[in-house]
Amino acid sequence: MQLNRDGGSPDQEPIRNERLRQARLAFNLSAFFVGTSAMLFMVGFLMLLAGKTSQGLLALLGSPASLSMRGYCMQLSSEANDRLDRMIYEASDEKKQIK
Repeated sequence: MQLNRDGGSPDQEPIRNERLRQARLAFNLSAFFVGTSAMLFMVGFLMLLAGKTSQGLLALLGSPASLSMRGYCMQLSSEANDRLDRMIYEASDEKKQIK
């Protein structure tokens, strides 16, 4: 069996690529939700300063909602990585049993 540069086996390359794809997606979603949250906070704060209390409070309440969506996306990413870890572990166990 041949090893890759980083020490993994070649048959684990698709799993590694999927993990990298999911990490990129999780980072992009996280950055989007943090940016959205910051923007909503600033809009809400400016509306409160301008005297539009009800609209400002609504925008300020949207900020934590955006951050909670970020947390949910990170949780989904973590669960997906755990499943990929189990797949790698099960594949290595099967190879050991075959030998």
